[in-house]
Amino acid sequence: MYFKFTNSILRTALPYSLLIFTISFFLLSCSKEEKITMIDTTPISIEIDGYKNLKKDEITLLGKVTYLNDEKIIDFGWIIQERLFDESGKEKVVETTISMGKDPKVGTVEYHYKPKKKFEFNQDYSYFLYLKTEENVYRSESNSFVFNGLVIKTEKTLKAAFGDQVTIEGDFSIINSDFQLQIDDFTTTSIPYEVKKNGTILNFQFPKNPGNIFSGEELNITLNKVDRNKTYRAIIGKIKVIATAEVSAKLSYKFSESIDFTSNDYSPSNPRNGYLKLLIGDNIIDFTNNVYFRHLKKVSPTMRIGYINDRDTVIFKDVVTFELPDQKLINFSSIAVHPHSDFKLTGVNFGQYFTNLNPIALFDNKYQISYHENNNSFVVPDIPDGTYSLTLRYPIGTLNIPKNIEVRKLKWTSLSTINPHYGETVTIKGNFIKGQEYRILTPENQDQATVVAEKENQLEVVISPRSFSSGEWKIGYRDQDYNFTYNDKSQFVTIKSPVLTSASPLRGRIGQVITLKGAGISYINRVMLGDMDVYRTEINNNEIQITVPSYAPKGKMRLSIITKDQINTLPELFEVY
Repeated sequence: MYFKFTNSILRTALPYSLLIFTISFFLLSCSKEEKITMIDTTPISIEIDGYKNLKKDEITLLGKVTYLNDEKIIDFGWIIQERLFDESGKEKVVETTISMGKDPKVGTVEYHYKPKKKFEFNQDYSYFLYLKTEENVYRSESNSFVFNGLVIKTEKTLKAAFGDQVTIEGDFSIINSDFQLQIDDFTTTSIPYEVKKNGTILNFQFPKNPGNIFSGEELNITLNKVDRNKTYRAIIGKIKVIATAEVSAKLSYKFSESIDFTSNDYSPSNPRNGYLKLLIGDNIIDFTNNVYFRHLKKVSPTMRIGYINDRDTVIFKDVVTFELPDQKLINFSSIAVHPHSDFKLTGVNFGQYFTNLNPIALFDNKYQISYHENNNSFVVPDIPDGTYSLTLRYPIGTLNIPKNIEVRKLKWTSLSTINPHYGETVTIKGNFIKGQEYRILTPENQDQATVVAEKENQLEVVISPRSFSSGEWKIGYRDQDYNFTYNDKSQFVTIKSPVLTSASPLRGRIGQVITLKGAGISYINRVMLGDMDVYRTEINNNEIQITVPSYAPKGKMRLSIITKDQINTLPELFEVY
């Protein structure tokens, strides 16, 4: 049996044959598995992250592994380099390799390194991470550190005054005689210092001011060492200069004087100045060279002196005191005083001892009396009559005046006459005070006369028409307000008009001088010879002289005196011949 392939059969079978072939090929291909490996070509990344705990014999190095690829690692660790110089100055780099194995992990890398030889003072060291694979060598960027051999525990900036002992705490065990201590702006090449307590304390004295440094400035403190032509320099701290003050050696002052201060490290014109105040008792004031005590707000008998700066409050050992006047030399301006009037103290210059100071004044430590600064007087209140001691309590000291003063309420008893003539002297008895000013007042017409007592316990007044008139007389004295305080007592006084009693001669020619006598006639207004008004010459209160004028007619005529509206005529006639 055979098959005959016709074109129609071929046309029908061919598509199916291709489909079967394709499926068979696919099945044959899936029957065998093939694997493909992807290679990581991203480079490994390692970094330095600084260091910590640097000491003379150890340091902790810090780093990071930030990325690892598929490369096979054969070593990982640190390389530390030390730069050395020989005597000729040629540089040599010594490397120390520290392997940490071959299995690093992504993350922080920390290594506590202890060198076989302690770190050299001020020596430069550098370090970096490395990582080796079969294909490559990786390394981080390098970092460096310098060991200055010092561990400072004291705060970096110290406040010190010139001459102070300065102490810095830390680890100074590597310090030897090759190291020099220096401070900025000092020309001295080396400042003496001491290292104590097993190298834990460094002491030195801050030198005196060379003259160009002021308070408020900051100066570096350095330790220096020269080794094989290389200078090592380590700043171990700073000094901030604080101001100081000195006071004059004088301890006792008059209150009008000033106290003097000096400072060689403070200048008010320096903008970088530190803080400096003066302490004088309870007063805190800006520094100045001269302080007047009278300008202080608070004073006391003894005053502590000192100053305040940026660091300290300094009180000097000795106190300032004030001189007081010799009390035995003090006198009262009068031995007695009336209430509401005033008195002064004499014998010493109170302005030198108590400038701008007002005392509390007491009589017998009981009655307070007022003090008037404008005229340095004391005003007595209305207190009982008596003899009193005076105590003056000033802020800087107390005076007990050894002499006493008498207080008298004004009393007067009698007048030598109550019917005086003008020009007559009247003596008034009473407890008047010598030197005190009094006033005699006539209320009816307000005539008044002011008179100063020339003696104790009496007034003498000359009666004049200008100041005296008849009526009730009252007597008073000037008080502290320049008013007058009057005693309640009054006395009626009648002032008699002038009286003409005689003339001599009673006969004369033109030009003849005639002497007229009487009582109080010097206070008359006019003299009449007949109808003629003639000129007079006063001899005394009771005697005057006139001259017969050239125009006087011959004959007898009357002699008269006129006072205000009163005429007094001599009985006898005067004859001109």
